[in-house]
Amino acid sequence: MTDLKIVSNVSDFTAIVASYEADAASSASTIKNLTAEKNGAKIAAYAHLIAGLITHKVRKGTAQAGEIKAALIEQGVSKACAKRYLENGQKAKALAWIKSAGTDAPFAQHHDAILAAFKENDIKTEQDLVNIVCPKPVLTAAEELAAKAQALTDSDDAAIQALLDAAALIKAAQVPLNIAA
Repeated sequence: MTDLKIVSNVSDFTAIVASYEADAASSASTIKNLTAEKNGAKIAAYAHLIAGLITHKVRKGTAQAGEIKAALIEQGVSKACAKRYLENGQKAKALAWIKSAGTDAPFAQHHDAILAAFKENDIKTEQDLVNIVCPKPVLTAAEELAAKAQALTDSDDAAIQALLDAAALIKAAQVPLNIAA
């Protein structure tokens, strides 16, 4: 913990605050740079994995896929991360724009072509890739409201009552239109 500095004038006080703020801003910049570095490494890892899956013709759910997952874990990748890499990598491998990224090329060219395809498709983070290979359905406002009501209640009757209550609140809040003809 930082020692509290007692100061007698405003100039000293504000200089100390500014110094702390400069430290905080520097930390934020460092974190931003580290995040960009992490994202670049993840995308390069996915490109390498997908190139390997294509080159070695690894199919989802096969013993070979299991061996790759085990090898990743043996190399220090967490079980959850190895599972995620294989699941997302196998799905990405099936994308048309990945398939067209030099399927008949040697491994190194696969990797480079996949990285280029990621760049062309604005894939900068693992989450960008996940959003493409595992898209979430777009719900209407009514569907979202119904899902929330169902999640926050214990029964269908309670969910229906919550939706009716919400509809009544919405109706009460509506301002009548005053249209002059």
